[in-house]
Amino acid sequence: ISAVNLDVIIMNVNLCSLNL
Repeated sequence: ISAVNLDVIIMNVNLCSLNL
């Protein structure tokens, strides 16, 4: 997994947290 993909995953997790 590249660093860029990790950044995208982290952003997705943060967005999900904001939705909660």
